Amino acid sequence: MRTAALPICLLLSWTLSVSAAVYHVSPGGDDNNPGTEQLPWATIQRGADAAVAGDTVYIHGGTYHEGAITPAHSGSAGGGWIVFSAWTGERPLIDGSGSESSTGIILSRNSYIELRGLVVANFSDTGIWIEFSDHVRLIDCVVRDVMYGIGVSYGSHDFELRGVEIYNFDLYGFDASPGDGLPCYNGYFFRCKAYAGNDRQQNVDGFALGHGDQYGFVFEQCEVYDVFDGFDISARETTLNRCAARDCWNGGYKLWQNDIRLVNCLAFRNAVTNVELDWSGTPKRVTLQNCTFHDAGTFNVWVENSADSLFMTNCILSGGDNIGLCFEQRDVRRYRGDYNLFHNDNAARAVTVGYEDEFSLDDVRTGAWKAYCGRDVHSRTVAGATQIFKDAMQYNLRLFKTSAAVDHGTPQGAPPEDYDGNPRPKGAGYDIGAFEWQGETTDVARKRVGHDRDFLRVEIFPQPARGRVELRIIAAVSGSVEAAIFDVTGRQVAAFRHRVVSDKEFSFFWDGAGSEGRSAPPGVYFCTVATERGAVVKAFVFSSF
Repeated sequence: MRTAALPICLLLSWTLSVSAAVYHVSPGGDDNNPGTEQLPWATIQRGADAAVAGDTVYIHGGTYHEGAITPAHSGSAGGGWIVFSAWTGERPLIDGSGSESSTGIILSRNSYIELRGLVVANFSDTGIWIEFSDHVRLIDCVVRDVMYGIGVSYGSHDFELRGVEIYNFDLYGFDASPGDGLPCYNGYFFRCKAYAGNDRQQNVDGFALGHGDQYGFVFEQCEVYDVFDGFDISARETTLNRCAARDCWNGGYKLWQNDIRLVNCLAFRNAVTNVELDWSGTPKRVTLQNCTFHDAGTFNVWVENSADSLFMTNCILSGGDNIGLCFEQRDVRRYRGDYNLFHNDNAARAVTVGYEDEFSLDDVRTGAWKAYCGRDVHSRTVAGATQIFKDAMQYNLRLFKTSAAVDHGTPQGAPPEDYDGNPRPKGAGYDIGAFEWQGETTDVARKRVGHDRDFLRVEIFPQPARGRVELRIIAAVSGSVEAAIFDVTGRQVAAFRHRVVSDKEFSFFWDGAGSEGRSAPPGVYFCTVATERGAVVKAFVFSSF
């Protein structure tokens, strides 16, 4: 599809200069075979030895008891990527329990390498290790049951992880750290998850960017839970957008370096802190924009050193068991906060400065906190979290029509979409927090693709989906409603039909079963819902694991 759009001269030039090969690997193959689909190789390493720039190695389903898989060559910008991909609809497992190696895949001094749809599990050390490498893509991969999940070091840069899931690890899910003084930089993470640390006695990080002069990282729609620290960020110029950290044994977001931005982020039910600005020895600036922080055990937001600057706008700090906003030292000159919404279960400690100057919710409401710091001029307070969220007890942190957060934010710095991907603003003004209220039936998780119509709404849960996805339809029409699921090539993989009455809400469920009887491979899919009055298209990410 891509080459069809190329100019003829460029296509001819590309055809003459690149002779891409396709190889196949299967557990039932033989490394003495030619590596074709009919006569595949038996080991992934055989493919890794053979593949050069532009080549693709398809790995068929089954278990591969091998480790330390290392590509012998690199791709290039001109010659193309070397791709190691799961065969369509299959999920190959690289299993360390039967291997002499402690590490699953090693990329060392490799460039333009893509790993797609692979499962790496049961290694005593690291699932995937990347060093001295650049332009690496991991797409829809799973790493589980390892000591370390995915490690990046020794100056590796320009890498991306999309739809990667890491769980059941001992010490970290993902870590990028300098090696020999060489910092890592330019990393992109999209819809990745790290969860389920194995040992609560260890400082287990979900996503960690180690100390040193590392920079240029972006996290989009990533999630961590059931680890010690969720996002442990020691890299400057890092942005986290629409991310969530919950149920962490210590903290949700630990921020160490300069120019870190949290936008549309959630943190809730973390044991000690939701957000902490840790002192790294040099002053830094951290920006919290349109975030929701709820129910932390000790600190909702904690600033360790007064030399750090905190810019906090359109944020909700609520449900803290002890302290809402805490400044460790008696100096708030570098705090810049406004249009925030404060609530704390311990109403007497909405804000503390040096543990000596303390401000209750009433102090914030009546202006004592504003007079003290000169900030939060337009900020608000409420007496209970029920005045903010649809269901605080169940951690549904979306807003309702008369929420104290609705229409009380500022457009200054506000992102154009909310945590769910809904547009901002929706009503008379911008809302405070990570969610923009969309209406009584439309303020749940939605991803806009195409055009929503008032008579038809489509909501997809969860996102990304693992194993089973719910397609919730709200249809203010009479007659039949038809839904179908298509893959990125436009091929229909599933179809549904339902007859409805006016203003009916119902759901379809899809477990990945395709119309041809095979399970759909992980990736991006499109749900099309059609009525006699029109259609709506929604994109979603599906994983069978």
